[in-house]
Amino acid sequence: MWGPSRDEVSVRLSIGGARISIEASPLVLEAVSQRYGRFATPDPRGEPHGRDCILEVRERPGRFQPTFEPAPEPASVECDGERLVLRGAADGWYDASTRRGLVENVTGLGGVDALVRVALSTCLPLDGSLLVHAAAVRRGTDGGVALCGASGSGKGTARDHFEGACDELAILTPAGAGIEIHSTPYWNGIPFRARCGGVVCLERGGEPALRATRGAEALRALAQHLVRYTSLPRVEHAILNLAAEVCRRMVVTVATCPQGAAFLPFLSAGLLLEEAR
Repeated sequence: MWGPSRDEVSVRLSIGGARISIEASPLVLEAVSQRYGRFATPDPRGEPHGRDCILEVRERPGRFQPTFEPAPEPASVECDGERLVLRGAADGWYDASTRRGLVENVTGLGGVDALVRVALSTCLPLDGSLLVHAAAVRRGTDGGVALCGASGSGKGTARDHFEGACDELAILTPAGAGIEIHSTPYWNGIPFRARCGGVVCLERGGEPALRATRGAEALRALAQHLVRYTSLPRVEHAILNLAAEVCRRMVVTVATCPQGAAFLPFLSAGLLLEEAR
């Protein structure tokens, strides 16, 4: 797996079109490359690109361990102009106007993850992509499906059973006349980009059913799964416009799924998903 050399001071990532440069000590970079290495993009010029998000990570001296804490998201994100102040699992900030951020006194990868998530949730919509709580699952040979849902809705189960590229966070990008789906590193994600053949909002309980929605009803269903850590006005505006565009271009299916052993066969039959071989 690609990782930083002893002399390197940054790891560069490409996630759904967003380029992120993480600057840290060799100890932290080694751990970062292990977690995000599949999305790393070594640049022989050694220079960040103009639209890179540049994130600096400072570990607590003598305390950093290359492990992932169970609570990666910041406890709170407060707006101070264009600067988002992070508190909780990560103490630091991210500036949406300069695309620079910092976390300090980190003792593991949870703080790093928190800053990366906030950066993605801000820079992606400003560049024309939507970050959603979803698993990216393959459909056919050249397509994918976004399975949106809250924790416990079955995203992880579906990702494991079908040919899933990621769980928890996925990216939707209007492209041409349709939508592309991109994977993220979460959890143990692999790089994946494909034509999106469906956006599905998973619900558990009730009578099993698939309901196709459009327009305002589709937007209400999708809005529950938009990733928003801040109320920064221009980011909020971009997110809502992108969500409306996704719903204009695609049918959003609300899937009321059965519990237990019937869950996976229901998805497989109803969404034309192929079981992993």
